[in-house]
Amino acid sequence: MIIKSSYRPQASDISIETDIFEFTLLRQRTNSDRLQMSAILTQEARQLCFYGLQQTQKFSSNIAFAKAIAQAFLGDDYPPNFIPTSKEMTWIQDSISLALNLQTILTDLDIPNYITGGIAAATYGEPRTTRDLDIVIALIPTKLDILVQSLEAEGFHVPGIEDIRVGRLQTLSITHQETIARADLILADNSEFEQEKFKRQRAIIIPKRGTLYLV
Repeated sequence: MIIKSSYRPQASDISIETDIFEFTLLRQRTNSDRLQMSAILTQEARQLCFYGLQQTQKFSSNIAFAKAIAQAFLGDDYPPNFIPTSKEMTWIQDSISLALNLQTILTDLDIPNYITGGIAAATYGEPRTTRDLDIVIALIPTKLDILVQSLEAEGFHVPGIEDIRVGRLQTLSITHQETIARADLILADNSEFEQEKFKRQRAIIIPKRGTLYLV
């Protein structure tokens, strides 16, 4: 294999040969394979966090432990006074389940959407963990209320609605209260470039689970 002199590995502690070998193996995987690999990484990272906090928070109340888990999973995006409604292994979920759930809600409401951000990057490139799911949506103002109602009916915590309504924010950040899984619903603008992205979305089939649409 000919390696260009300008080639640099993805991390300083990885040799060029190892880097190229790993990417060669990844290229042999399908997009669906890479997406599921990324979901497993996120799931395992949450599981390690959960077990670690079990040791350090062993004398905490159930509510205190739930809040500690939520703060660890959500980081700076932890909503004030947010308390998960479920417990233990329900929190060890993968991003595919969240994506399938949200795309079903959006499709049922006839709201065009596609997945972008870290999940899309992992699907097309190297699997990695991500804190949240990014979905771009083409939302008309008259559908905001019904969208919020549908999300809340499915157990999502939906803050910042008025900021979206008056145009102060263009991203609706939501958190699923049982699984502590967070997603950003990003409002698409009306530019020709943005609208073209909806036409370029690709269907990624997840065996035995469903289909996700990514750009």
